[in-house]
Amino acid sequence: MQAPNYAAQDHNYRMDLGSSSKCNNKFSIRPPVNNATEERVVNRPPEKRQRVPSAYNQFIKEEIQRIKANNPEISHREAFSTAAKNASEKHLMSRTALLNK
Repeated sequence: MQAPNYAAQDHNYRMDLGSSSKCNNKFSIRPPVNNATEERVVNRPPEKRQRVPSAYNQFIKEEIQRIKANNPEISHREAFSTAAKNASEKHLMSRTALLNK
């Protein structure tokens, strides 16, 4: 049994896709957009309500202001870190005081 010769039949199945440098006007990739007549609809989520700051947020804000007032050259990152440590210590002290009552 002989294997079929696909190379001889190849010319029947070839499609000329053309070169990427050729201009093919048969198919448009994108339809033309007329910005003057078409309005763009933007689907935005509803505005979120701003929450009331928690006690922690309020403490951190005041503590950062206090730390920066005492040490103006400190970076915000360092001030925040110190304020967070102070908040943690304050929280532990208040819990200890409640437990010792």
